[in-house]
Amino acid sequence: SYEWLPGRFFLLHRWDAMVGERVFRGTEILGHDNGLGGYFSRCFDDAGSHPEYGAYVDENIWTFTGRWTRAKVTFTEAGNRMRCYWEWRNEHDWLPLHDRVATREDRAGTP
Repeated sequence: SYEWLPGRFFLLHRWDAMVGERVFRGTEILGHDNGLGGYFSRCFDDAGSHPEYGAYVDENIWTFTGRWTRAKVTFTEAGNRMRCYWEWRNEHDWLPLHDRVATREDRAGTP
């Protein structure tokens, strides 16, 4: 779920997902960063991780880049689906981490 925080300067994202057999929950705060010329993301998850990302927008594609992970999030034109493709970095290369699609639902649970 996504919602604006008071003042509409920051966006709150909460997730509750399955990654393989494991439940994965967390919170993300997104906002604009004038110094970056783009956006930032700070995540906090139920495994104790707290990565930071720079985020950049090119039309319907958001790119998130952190030290060890990065993502390309593509939104459909209608805005009701997003594909999230994540990679992680070892010492030398970026490798696939996961690829998922999220569908927006209204409050009644209907896409």
